[in-house]
Order: sequence, then C-alpha cells, then structure tokens
Amino acid sequence: MRIRQRAQFELARRGDDRPLWEIAQSSSAPQLARVHALWGLAQLRRELRPEQLPFADADPEIRAQSSKTAGDLHLRAAVPSLLPLLADASLRVRFHAALSLGKVGDDRCLSALAQMLAANADGDPFLRHAGVMGLAGCGQPEALAQFAHHPSAAVRTAAVLALRRLRSPTREAVRAIHDDQSIPEALPALAALGTNNPIPADEAVMRRVLNANLRLGTADGAQRLIRFATDARGPEAMRVEAIECLGAWNLQPCLDRVEGMIRTLSDRRPTLGDQRIQDNLAELLASTNLAITKAVGRIVMQHHLPVDLERFAAWAISATQPSTVRSQALELLADAGFARLGSILQQALEALTAMRLVARNNPEAFLEFLDTRESRMTLPEKQAARRLAGQVKSKKAVRFLQREMNALLLGQVPAELALDVLEGCRARPDPELKTLLATYESK
Repeated sequence: MRIRQRAQFELARRGDDRPLWEIAQSSSAPQLARVHALWGLAQLRRELRPEQLPFADADPEIRAQSSKTAGDLHLRAAVPSLLPLLADASLRVRFHAALSLGKVGDDRCLSALAQMLAANADGDPFLRHAGVMGLAGCGQPEALAQFAHHPSAAVRTAAVLALRRLRSPTREAVRAIHDDQSIPEALPALAALGTNNPIPADEAVMRRVLNANLRLGTADGAQRLIRFATDARGPEAMRVEAIECLGAWNLQPCLDRVEGMIRTLSDRRPTLGDQRIQDNLAELLASTNLAITKAVGRIVMQHHLPVDLERFAAWAISATQPSTVRSQALELLADAGFARLGSILQQALEALTAMRLVARNNPEAFLEFLDTRESRMTLPEKQAARRLAGQVKSKKAVRFLQREMNALLLGQVPAELALDVLEGCRARPDPELKTLLATYESK
C-alpha cells in the first residue's frame, strides 16, 4: 500500500496527468493501480474531459472511483456520464455517483436523484444519505419544495433532510410539510428545525415549527417549546405561541393552531405540557414581558396549576403592575380560594374587577364592600355596582336595589345612574322590585 501510494504521489508531483489517465483507462492494468491513478488525477486538481475517466468500465470499483474523482474535481461536463450511474447495478457506484452530483451542483440532476431514492425506498441507509447530499448540492430550496408531494415517502423525507442541510427552509417547503394532510414522515424534521440553529425569522415558518412540536407530542418537542418560550431573544409573539402550544398540549379536540382544522393528536403523555410550564414557572413569571406573563397566568388558572399565591397577591395590590396583570392576579386568587382574598380586594386598585370578583365569589361580602367604598367610587364603578346587584343572590342586594328604586321614584338618583338601577332591578325576579318597576314605568 505504501509503495503504491508513493508512486501515486510521485506521479502527481511531476504534474503530468497523461500517465495517470492512461493507467486509469487501461482494462489490463491491476485494479489497485487504476484506483491509485484515479486518486492521483484528483490530486492534480486539473480539468479533465469526461472521456478521460472510465465511467463505463466493466469493473464496478473503477466506475465508483471514476464517479468519485469527477465529484472531487467538480467536473460539470461529467454530469451526462454520472446520471446513468444512479441506476447502476452496484450500490457503491450509485452511492459515489449521487455524492459527486451533489458536489458538482447541477439542478438537472434532481429528477434522476429522486428516481434513485424512490427505487431505494430507504432500503440502504448509505444510498439514502448519498441521495440527500446529492439533493442538497444540486437544488435550491425552491426547487426541493417540488418534492413535497412526491408519491415516494423516501423522496419526500430526503427532500426535507436536504432542506435542513441547506439551513434555509422556504415558506413553500415548510407549508408543504405542515399544511393540509401534511407529510407525516417529515414532521419530525420540521419540528427539530430550530434544535441546533435559530428558527428562521419568517413568522409563517416559525408558527409551523412550533405547531409541529405540539402535533408530535414528544418529550423533545415539549422541551423545544419551553426552551423557545424562555428565550428572551425570541420574538414576543412567537414566545407566547410556544407557551400556548404547551397549554394546548392535550386539548381535545385538537384545533390546528395554524390552519384551524381539527387534527388527531399523536400518542403523548397528557400532562407533559403542564409539567414543562410548572417546571419553568418561576422563570416565566419573572419575565418583564406583559404578554408572556398574561399567557402563563391564564394557563395557570385554566389548568389549576399549583403556584405561589403570595406572588399573585403582591401583583394584585402593586401600583407598578399594569392593570391587566393586577386584574388577572385577582381572578387567579379568587379562583384558587385565596384565604386573604377579602383584604386583597380592599387594597386592589382595580375596583371594577374587585367588585365583579366579590359578587361572584362572596355575595354577602359584596354589599359590605359597597358600603365601605360607595363614597369613594367613580361613576363607572357605581354604575357597575348597581348592575352587579341584580346578579347577586342575596336579600341584602334586594334591599339595596329597593332603596335605590325608592330614591329613583323620588328623583334623588343622578340621571347617569338611573338606567343602571333599572337594569339591576329588571335582572331580578323579586316581587317587591317588580312592583317598584311597575310604579316607575306607569309614570
């Protein structure tokens, strides 16, 4: 081996390619001598004519090494000689022909490469790899997207893998994999698109990548979603989408978050989405991003996830928190039956939200709440209080509305509150209020 290699290197050092290609073409020369001659031609890095390489030799190893040399030298003129070798009887010849076509990079080869992949049908993994490399080298993303609906699953999968190697997935290719009836065998590759590289900035692509992870329902998919949700470098809308995907992890029926169509969820651990949110709750709630906080808070309430209620109690009374966050915190505390809800409500700056929550969760405390705040209420708060009194199941509420109706009959209720008093009374079935309403309407 060392002697042959030294001879090869010496001939290459001399720079004369004629002895090399003459040996390579000689069918009477030993096989290994011919192989070293072909390797020597590749060393010289000179442009060769296709007829100088024995592509049609009877020895399959010589055909394979000729293909390899053509690829190493990027001989575009050799493409017509390489294409027939994709259907060679020898798998090794096909392998090197496909790799070399990828190195040459000629989009005329795409159809032939697809035929080779379809014939292989994923039977030989080395041949599949060569086909992927051939597609990646020959085709631009737009050209590879045409294989999204190829009848062969092997071709569809190879096209997706080639797109991943290009690291430039087009919107058309991603849509072909994800939308409508999809390409199920390619979904895992789409879901993993952002594993080692940033997800493309195209929002249409990003939404489909995130949704692919939801649809597959794997542990890796859940981890990708939470990793994206907690990455402060990501776009806000897409971080929220990742959280929403985790929140919808086991939601039935499954409404596709991109297309709106009903889909059948794959087998999955039902609580995995909630678990990922729960495991990262402190980091998510510590976010200064309002949209992130709101999305997490809503899922916590809907799924009854265990949380530190004191954190939400602090938010509810904090003047530095946005009103939407304070309102959501109050709703969560009420939903969880927080022991100090009454005192928190008294301190809450959002009186309208506080009144709605008290009326819903503690009807008896509602009127006491009104008594302590009536003189300090704004007009919208007073209007809401009278309408809410019509929904509270309490005799105190009846007496409150009776008092208001009597004042209305005497002309002592401000005009801006009159309609709210009437609406509150009309919402109740109590006969004493019906009588007062009839008196008012008869005037």
